[in-house]
Amino acid sequence: MLDEVDKRILEVLEKDSRAPLRKISKQVKIPPSTVYERIKRLRKRGVVRRFVAILNPKALGFLVLAFIFIKARAGMCSTVAEGLKEYPEILEIYEVTGDWDIIIKVIMRSYEELNTFLDKMGGIEGIESTCTIITIIVLKMYKDVTSFLC
Repeated sequence: MLDEVDKRILEVLEKDSRAPLRKISKQVKIPPSTVYERIKRLRKRGVVRRFVAILNPKALGFLVLAFIFIKARAGMCSTVAEGLKEYPEILEIYEVTGDWDIIIKVIMRSYEELNTFLDKMGGIEGIESTCTIITIIVLKMYKDVTSFLC
């Protein structure tokens, strides 16, 4: 489990993964060497997977955000999921319960690009049907996990 010090370190890193050790140590009130060791331990345990820049898709010209619900033919869910992994346009892939088997999140520059992608995706063996949901407004995209850690 995480102790309070780990949680405070994670809170700082989640807001700014480039925060220097000295800044983190001042905020958490422990020596920089201890911060370093704790971050190293958190990475080893898989709590911190990597440090990344979060890009703004709209600023890069990706104006269409869509979720595609996919129903796979019986026994073909894994085959479909593997086929989907080959497409760089797909940001996230989820295997889910309910009426659909897989949900994917994609970003595109235009509706025409989305249409081309859907045609291309139709070639994946095992897809029975799809339903595409295009977002109108993103109300909340990223949630800091540390805000609800106990």
